[in-house]
Amino acid sequence: MVHTKYGPNVPGMMFPQIQHPGATTGLDANNNPYVYISGLHGSGRLPQPPPLTHPGFPAANLINSTGGAGAEPGFNYFFPTEHADVIVLQSAVAPWKLTEGYTRLDYWTVKVPGNITMGELLAGLGVSSGNGGLYVVYQQGNGKWEHQESMTGVDGRLMRRSVREMGWCRRGREGKVRRTYIWVQRV
Repeated sequence: MVHTKYGPNVPGMMFPQIQHPGATTGLDANNNPYVYISGLHGSGRLPQPPPLTHPGFPAANLINSTGGAGAEPGFNYFFPTEHADVIVLQSAVAPWKLTEGYTRLDYWTVKVPGNITMGELLAGLGVSSGNGGLYVVYQQGNGKWEHQESMTGVDGRLMRRSVREMGWCRRGREGKVRRTYIWVQRV
């Protein structure tokens, strides 16, 4: 990294890079440049509210020993480089059983690490081995949904497969990760 009077120049980024107090530049694990601006040192960012928690989605936040969100104080978190884009549909009724044309479905958008297993994913979504399952669904248009596969926690073979092995990290023509839509059934 080359330092100038404007701050460090990161290969692949526009030059010169003016450094703001609280800003850090760097390269991620895939050599993509990024700028991170913290809420510290007068950067202009206001403190954010605490993260939302949901008992049906225990993996949504990393809770540390102090009860706060994020890694332990003084620690950084090592993020995996490959993720799946998962849309978790929120419906008391299976989406494929909804009336055609029904388009108001609540959902969560989640970046899921490609290396976690389906068993870990189910646990992170609040489903234990015997109390529900997961359905991969797809849109047929006009508010109509279908499911293409399902799994429960008792299927040991599928529970050992990673998100990557399920094909959820595949990229489309534009190079973006394809979205995977799921519906979680809790019994």
